[in-house]
Amino acid sequence: MLKKLRTSLLLKFTSLFFIALFLLYFISYILLKKFLTEALTAQYLNLLIDGFNDIWITIALVFLACFIGTFLILRFFIESVTGEVEDINSYLEEINKKNYDAVLKIEHHLEFLQLSLLLKNIVKRLKNKKK
Repeated sequence: MLKKLRTSLLLKFTSLFFIALFLLYFISYILLKKFLTEALTAQYLNLLIDGFNDIWITIALVFLACFIGTFLILRFFIESVTGEVEDINSYLEEINKKNYDAVLKIEHHLEFLQLSLLLKNIVKRLKNKKK
C-alpha cells in the first residue's frame, strides 16, 4: 500500500508540474500571437516568435531545475513519512501478536509521535488488563 501511495504522490506532483509549464507556455503563445498578428508584419512576427521560443527554452530550463530540486525534497519527505507509517504498522502487528513489549520509535513527524504515544498508552492498558 505504501508503495502505491509513494508512487501516486510523485506521479501527481510530476504531472501537475509539467501541465502547469505547458499551460503557461500555451496561454502566453496564444496571447502573443493574438495581440501581435495585427500589429506586425509576418517577418517581424516570426522574429518575435523566435525570440519568444528562446525565452521559453530558458524558462523551461529554470523550471526543470526547480522541478528536480522540489522532486528530490518531496521524495525525501515521502520516504520519511512512509518509513514511519511502516514502523507503526509493524508495531501494531507485534501488538496483535500479543507482544506488548514491542518498541516503537518515531523520529521525524510530530503527528506520528502523538499517535505512537496514544498507541503506547493503549498497550499499557491492555497489558495491565491481561495480568
